[in-house]
Amino acid sequence: MNTRSSHIIKSGLILLLMATLIGGILQTALGQTSPRFYNYPHNHLEWYTIESDHFLIHYQEGNDRPAQVASRISEEIYEPVTSFYDYEPDQKISILMLDREDYGNGAAFFFDNKIEIWLPALDTPLRGTHNWLRNVITHEFVHIIQLQASKKSSRRHPATYLQWLSYDEVRRPDVLYDFPSAFISYPLTTISMPAWMAEGTAQYMTPDIDYDDWDNIRDMILRTRILDGNQHSLEAMGTFSSKNALERELVYNMGFSFTRHLADRFGPQILPEITREFTDRRLHDVNRAFERATGENGNQIYSKWVAGLEEHYRNQIRDVD
Repeated sequence: MNTRSSHIIKSGLILLLMATLIGGILQTALGQTSPRFYNYPHNHLEWYTIESDHFLIHYQEGNDRPAQVASRISEEIYEPVTSFYDYEPDQKISILMLDREDYGNGAAFFFDNKIEIWLPALDTPLRGTHNWLRNVITHEFVHIIQLQASKKSSRRHPATYLQWLSYDEVRRPDVLYDFPSAFISYPLTTISMPAWMAEGTAQYMTPDIDYDDWDNIRDMILRTRILDGNQHSLEAMGTFSSKNALERELVYNMGFSFTRHLADRFGPQILPEITREFTDRRLHDVNRAFERATGENGNQIYSKWVAGLEEHYRNQIRDVD
């Protein structure tokens, strides 16, 4: 072996060793995931439950005060929300009060009749100032009621999947079954509600409950988008996928404003009427739901709404320009 070949082999071994060390370091770093990403039960603190007529408020030691407030709020909003949508859940709703990190939010698991509230209050520059606990509890409870009122089957049957599989024929002693070569899965969901309407109705709440009112910050965000011609289409508002954080916030923003417009133009009862249209197993298009409930095409209603907003906002900034 000549000297040049020896140097090449040594260099290759050194590079291989460095790659192994770096790979080990990266694997160690990736393996040390921050504990805040784990949903630990934190069982070093005792769990307690407040049971009321329609809710079970679960909380841990130290959070008895927000749990008591949540119990009172939830019972206050139960009748207005359920009567507005003419729907009541089949069992008591569990509300989990979680206080594990300095971040506030809420989530509704409408197939499970469960709500999670993360304490303390959410503070974001994209929303105005509201009574946060009343806001988030009502918001998530409206999700439970409105989405369950729109389902096409029982809540224990979230979806049906039609699947087709094809296999390559393999005949070997170590192969028990043939290798799959093609796989098609088509879901038939029991929930067809577009994201903008689910979030829009949750922020609208009911005609008599408005803990999340339209504020100047929301109006500024919508005005900027409308004047730039950069608003979501009705179809794009239907999902949160393929959107960054600001675009997802715009789904909330435009959904809230468009929902308010529908309630103002057709009356608040149009919201539960559109919701009920989605119970039809054959209906998965919001345009058909609009046509049945209002007699007008959804895209036409949306286009007229955007055009009206553009005229309104241009009149606002005429003196500024």
